[in-house]
Amino acid sequence: MRSNTILNTLLTLLLAIPLFNACCGTTDCNGSDNSASIRILSKVDSTDLFFGQDPKYQIEQTKFFGLSNGDTIPVFHDTWIYLQDTILVLDFGFDLDTAYVQYDEGDIDTFSVFRNTYESKCCGTTVKVEELTFNNTTRMENTFPYVVLLK
Repeated sequence: MRSNTILNTLLTLLLAIPLFNACCGTTDCNGSDNSASIRILSKVDSTDLFFGQDPKYQIEQTKFFGLSNGDTIPVFHDTWIYLQDTILVLDFGFDLDTAYVQYDEGDIDTFSVFRNTYESKCCGTTVKVEELTFNNTTRMENTFPYVVLLK
């Protein structure tokens, strides 16, 4: 009798687990993504202007920032290798719609950030960078990576 009770309890638990995991338990919630992967290349010969054998700009001397209520807000950046390319990753934060890059010789260029908000029963609200413009040019859709042709 006791073994039947244990068996029935185990069977009930096994049948109930899929019900609890029907949606949210099996959904992979990635969270918000306010960053973009970018390569800034020369318009003339498509060489990378920050990385490679003869970069025009030094990433350590370049400032990435935004403005909010008169304050300068740093735009955090990082680099990583993808195949043979070095990718610049800019994190625009949650509320920065315009960001600036100031090169080591003083020139400043502008990124405009366009996001979409997604609602999900299991994951809640998530936000994702969908498009960028560079110096008010045509919107660049979220390809990997965004490629900016400069000078």
